[in-house]
Amino acid sequence: MTTKITWLSTYLIVCMTAITSVSVAADELDPVNPARGVRTWRWSGDGVSLRLTQLLPDQVRGFYQARGFGAAETEFIAGACVFQTVMKNKTSNNPVAINLAEWWIETAGHKKQLKLEHQWQQQWERLDVPQTARLAFRWALFPTVQSFAKGDWNMGMTMFALPPSTVFDLHANWRAGDQSHEAVMRNVECVPGRVEDRS
Repeated sequence: MTTKITWLSTYLIVCMTAITSVSVAADELDPVNPARGVRTWRWSGDGVSLRLTQLLPDQVRGFYQARGFGAAETEFIAGACVFQTVMKNKTSNNPVAINLAEWWIETAGHKKQLKLEHQWQQQWERLDVPQTARLAFRWALFPTVQSFAKGDWNMGMTMFALPPSTVFDLHANWRAGDQSHEAVMRNVECVPGRVEDRS
């Protein structure tokens, strides 16, 4: 994978949240962004950084309505606990490989796997969502499988399919060479169901 920003990534940066990556201690929560009313969780360790930023329902609705999704499908996505996810290989000389099938969340004592892109696509196919909309959905998501060389990073939407205001721990696993690693981001919170979009 080479470090590049696609037109879609640029759109997400400009229209949603543009926060510069910094090296911080593990498991850090930023204050509420006063301009947008959203929060960011950060984790850094083992040469890797990970960042989750809440996306407001109105942001998500507008994005997918503009790409051909109907009102019902758009509303469903907007309520799926959506975050902008950014991951970077900061210092590891070994490629950092991830598979979201190996990530999981824990909430109220229950463990749950992430709903992956192919599962969403099966749902859109059943609902006859246009192919162009489904393609836009694919490119907007944080990829299910990817590898980062040193200095590489990527961003995209991650949908946790949880009710508004749900608090959860994210267990994000990756491999660097023959070593397995795990980041645990604690007390991440889905955006509340009723929140004013201040953009």
